[in-house]
Amino acid sequence: MKNKKQKLIIFISILIIVVIIGIIMMPNVIKIVNRIYNSANNNSSGSNLIPEYIKEGITLGGVTGTLIDLDTSDATATAEDIIWGKTAYVNGEKITGTRIDENDLEISTTNVYYADIDDKGEPEGVIFADLAGDEESGEWGSTGWGTYTVPSETGFKQYYIKGEYTDTYFGTGKVIAPIEGTNGNNRFY
Repeated sequence: MKNKKQKLIIFISILIIVVIIGIIMMPNVIKIVNRIYNSANNNSSGSNLIPEYIKEGITLGGVTGTLIDLDTSDATATAEDIIWGKTAYVNGEKITGTRIDENDLEISTTNVYYADIDDKGEPEGVIFADLAGDEESGEWGSTGWGTYTVPSETGFKQYYIKGEYTDTYFGTGKVIAPIEGTNGNNRFY
């Protein structure tokens, strides 16, 4: 009886050792099978490598990179050089522009412009007069509907062009809005 017991213990021990070795070896066996399958099918889907994260022209594990590494180390722009609200990269850093140039808001009488007075995303109306110009007077319409005077003022809020807006009657035009936190008179009527 002792002989049978010893044989059973040896058999169970060997079985446990085989199971442990199988558990340890299984991930490697799976990797080898995947590698053989993927190379036979010209497929790299088993890889964790992503082309967008590998530098362009470099191939790792059968995956060729598409990442374009843009060198911005020689850039010299500052936030004051970039128009307010626009962004650029300088020395690897993202910079948001702070430049306000009154020439950027030069209003043309041949184009339509809209004012977003409270800068909440919806224009309140069409700009009819830019008070930053010279005082101007005249008549409305060719039949003399009335007269108008546009005064010349100073000390305005700062503004920026925030995009375009399309109205069914006036058409498409630029939207001009005040920069949050700036004080002064309204520039547009």
